[in-house]
Amino acid sequence: MLSNSSDTELVNSTSYDEAKELVLSKRESDRLNNRSIMQRLIDITILLAKTGEPFRGHNENLKFDNRGMFLELAWLLKKYDSTLKKHLDEGPKNATYIEVDSQSIFDSLTSIVEKQLGLSWLDVVAVCFDGAATMAGCSNGVQSKCKEINSKIFYVHCHAHCLNLILVDSIGRKNRIVFDFFGTIQFLYSFIEGTLLFKREHTAFAHAD
Repeated sequence: MLSNSSDTELVNSTSYDEAKELVLSKRESDRLNNRSIMQRLIDITILLAKTGEPFRGHNENLKFDNRGMFLELAWLLKKYDSTLKKHLDEGPKNATYIEVDSQSIFDSLTSIVEKQLGLSWLDVVAVCFDGAATMAGCSNGVQSKCKEINSKIFYVHCHAHCLNLILVDSIGRKNRIVFDFFGTIQFLYSFIEGTLLFKREHTAFAHAD
């Protein structure tokens, strides 16, 4: 027969084991749920990459009708997918996996620089982005995070983007015909870029000696 102290130890031991099992079970459930959510978001990413469509919109605020292809597809899928709906509606706002900020972009670039290229930010001479605050911001943009590691890095505002802004703002917005012309050119480029023939030719050119 067990003493009272032995009974207490057994009860405490059993309670601890049960609590530990519950914690581990909850962690495993959360892990599988997060993996399921990520799989859906990765599928959206793969779709946009395959079709050559832009991910982001000009304004991703909830008040706007068009917030970019990535967010719009995520919100479309949540209408028919209970897992994604629960995550986007009830999940923690700092872990929705769909918000993009300068830190997440910088982390992705760091992974590419270090793991794929085998370099460090100290080896980088310059970075070239568009003029969006997330990328070019001198206080909290990606370029400022690069310079925090390597102060000698030179930031270049993409010249093609500058030219596009100049043409659209100085000419296109004042002349509807010119504005439509640039829009048509952009649509043609997106269409040709997304064709299978273009991808094959581009791949062959990239691997040419």
